[in-house]
Amino acid sequence: MQFGLIDQEGGMALLLLICEGLSGLVSTIWDLQEMRFAAVFEDVSFLALTVVLAALSCFIATRRS
Repeated sequence: MQFGLIDQEGGMALLLLICEGLSGLVSTIWDLQEMRFAAVFEDVSFLALTVVLAALSCFIATRRS
């Protein structure tokens, strides 16, 4: 039995192809979001370490005076 130009098997193949494409799209977006989170985390970690080391350096300098 045919439904328009696409028979039932062709429709299932088309549906499978669409699902695989959407899966790839969602996976790519997820990976990009993880990369963005990792970059932000790395920047914040570096900034926190810099602030702590600067504060420690100031503390040591005032103790020596």
